[in-house]
Amino acid sequence: MSTEKEETAAQVWALTLGTYSREGVAAACIGLQDRHGVGVSALLALMGLAALGYPVADARAMERVLARAEDWQWRVIEPLRKARRALRQAASDGIEEEAAGVRRALLAQEIETERLQQQLLVTDVLGGMTGLMWTSDDAGRMRPAESVARLYLARFIEHWSEDEEEALQLLLDAMAGEDAGPLLD
Repeated sequence: MSTEKEETAAQVWALTLGTYSREGVAAACIGLQDRHGVGVSALLALMGLAALGYPVADARAMERVLARAEDWQWRVIEPLRKARRALRQAASDGIEEEAAGVRRALLAQEIETERLQQQLLVTDVLGGMTGLMWTSDDAGRMRPAESVARLYLARFIEHWSEDEEEALQLLLDAMAGEDAGPLLD
């Protein structure tokens, strides 16, 4: 990865962690994930890239940049998540503590694989941008993030409810929040 890609991947990951840590965001993300199969790491990476000036322009470009990331999602991230969640139900008397330790280890691996997925997305988005960059004033810096989020979410959600709108608005507000501010300037 080039220096620009490494730096951008680090910024996107920091933005993802900052956004996800804000109140209500984890629940909103898990809701989108469980109700619709949304890849939350990919969603946050695409939103972060857009907020940093690298939006995916249309559905065709979205398909192209998500090819490797979605393959990674289904081959690597989802099996780890499924195993981690299965441990909660499968642990029986006498092994709960050990099973909880394994769940924590699997969660750490799941998070690391999500970071790697974001690196794939950054590489593929920046590799296809060839110098294109969204420019906007501070007031409009989240418009491309919202557009990209809606484009991505439309792949999973055919009919939007108030819950989906609220989840998206929460993500946008969290990403634009003061903790994310320096990354977006």
